[in-house]
Amino acid sequence: MDTQRLCNDLKKIRQTKPVVHQITNYVTMSACAEITTIIGAAPIMAADIEEVADITKNADSLLLNMGTPDNRRFKAALLAGMEANKKGIPVVLDPVGVAASDFRIKNIKELLKKIHVSIIKGNITEIKALMDIKPDINKAVDSVEQIDNESEKTAVLLSQKYNCAVVCTGKTDFVTDGKRSLVSNHGVDMLKNISGSGCMTGSVIAAFAAIEKDYVYAALFGVATVGISAEEGYKNLGSKDGPAMLKTSMFDALYNISNNKYEV
Repeated sequence: MDTQRLCNDLKKIRQTKPVVHQITNYVTMSACAEITTIIGAAPIMAADIEEVADITKNADSLLLNMGTPDNRRFKAALLAGMEANKKGIPVVLDPVGVAASDFRIKNIKELLKKIHVSIIKGNITEIKALMDIKPDINKAVDSVEQIDNESEKTAVLLSQKYNCAVVCTGKTDFVTDGKRSLVSNHGVDMLKNISGSGCMTGSVIAAFAAIEKDYVYAALFGVATVGISAEEGYKNLGSKDGPAMLKTSMFDALYNISNNKYEV
């Protein structure tokens, strides 16, 4: 990992405070706004079809998180995505739970037909579903599958299909643009007990995408930063502390992170 480049990008986020427009899900919206602010960017959450295009055109990146979908929200995502494409604004797609229903997969694939995304971020179940591969075990928005060589090949094919960076999250995070492939090994097991940890990761990736035009690195730096913050936060937990305290401690670690904490 290019640690110095990551540090420079983090510094740039904090200096320029890029606006990250997030059409995200109701369950994790507050946490996504918090972590975006903590890393140094400026979140705005607008999902009404009457204003999403106006909000997007003044943003520096757009995150489309499909965790709580409905027809109006899909329309809002399409309008925002089209405006982002028109303005050259990077789009990060988080197809949360895409394998959970025909409604989700149909509409998310429709979005991918009509807008160009810069980064697709998902767990292996979601990545497989976008390539029409049925998951081994379907746990709705969660994945119990592990990333293996076949999963990595699937991510590469997905990135080639949509000409974008793909980040497949798991114990090891795998990032590819179809030509280059990079990995991040940061994080702690307790993260899986925090509802919305994946959604928050999408927000951090979108913050990096706002200032880092090589989207493979934007995706890699996003997952690595969340993982490193979780590791630092975990070190501060007491013997009886759990996921709630980890979330708070992780946020504090991200706020206080400095160059010497990016050890790979």
